Amino acid sequence: MNVKNNNTTIGEMLLKIIDLYNNEYEKQRQNLEKKRKNPGDDVPKFNIGKILDKEPFKEFYETLQNKNPNSDISWFIENLSRLRLWGTFDNIRSAEDAIEDFNKLQIELPKFVLNCFREVETRTFYINSLIDKKKYEWDETKKNNYSSYLNKEFQAYTYNKDSKQKYLTDLFDNIVAEIKETEHKIKTEYGYIINSFYENETFVATKEDLNDFFFYCEKHKRTIDEFYNLFHILSNYIDNKNKLKELNTRIKKNTLRQQMGRNSEVKNFSKAEKIKEKLSFMKGKDIRNGQIILNETDYNQLLSYTLEYFERLEIPENIQPMQTNTRGGNILYTYGSIFKELYPSSKYPENLIIFLHKTFNQLAEKNFENKQYFDTNIYKRLGTKPQYYDEQIKG
Repeated sequence: MNVKNNNTTIGEMLLKIIDLYNNEYEKQRQNLEKKRKNPGDDVPKFNIGKILDKEPFKEFYETLQNKNPNSDISWFIENLSRLRLWGTFDNIRSAEDAIEDFNKLQIELPKFVLNCFREVETRTFYINSLIDKKKYEWDETKKNNYSSYLNKEFQAYTYNKDSKQKYLTDLFDNIVAEIKETEHKIKTEYGYIINSFYENETFVATKEDLNDFFFYCEKHKRTIDEFYNLFHILSNYIDNKNKLKELNTRIKKNTLRQQMGRNSEVKNFSKAEKIKEKLSFMKGKDIRNGQIILNETDYNQLLSYTLEYFERLEIPENIQPMQTNTRGGNILYTYGSIFKELYPSSKYPENLIIFLHKTFNQLAEKNFENKQYFDTNIYKRLGTKPQYYDEQIKG
């Protein structure tokens, strides 16, 4: 846009006449307001052209028309009138049209109009950058910086998982309060509602929405001086929305970790209880020979080996083999059923066969090391239920 400014006073004089024009317009509007028969009736319309028939407006109008007979002077005056009343351009297109009209009429650009034009240029550049480059979303750098900030806060102000979660939820609540405070401030001070800029965590405002925000708020204050204040308010509002999004994600992850931790504890407890239940018959007597199957010391050792194995399906170190006073089939079927209950969709692993071979003397096989694990007697008998097994485990 080619903006002419010849440093003369005619442009400033033009604004003074426009202000007089607006005053005359308001007087006539108020007079017509008084002529309403009922308060609810519409204000009678009047012909703006009548104002232009008066002096000094008539001479002013004719002077402008003589400068450029092809220009729509009435439209030019109306646009400039609105600009003086609003204190800002409604959009960049209106500003460019106004500048073009000044240039066509060869009138120097008043400082007020030039400042309004520069504001709407800056406004439009900011809005385009925000939308086109998606600056309303945090990039990875900003996310990482905020994550680093939170981690430092954790080190300084928290001491365990629960206190971290409380810190996050308190911070979340504080930012929600800031967001609501900003929304209230915009509504009460500028008469504008920005809540609709977001749907949940998603920024949905368009360029038109953002331009309306700046325009109507500046119009409410009747000055472009509000732009940078509005810019900072909106930037902080968007930052807080992004903080909220990051906090929400982290809170959900922490909640899931805590839940998984609790589930793991419950799962491990449940697993241990199942194993103890399955092995408990070994503390009693064998129904065939009447002897105690394992003394208390050996039973506790066996339980320890078994819990350790089924915790990670890894063979414990330094196993001391033991002898039981029950048939090998009872032992094998017990361990086979433990495995199938804990891992119903899995096949018996090789290290379970090795674990049983190392733990129970009566299950040791000749040439065990030279056999494929599925060829061992241990593997073949794991799923075979011995006669009287149910009676044995009932004691």
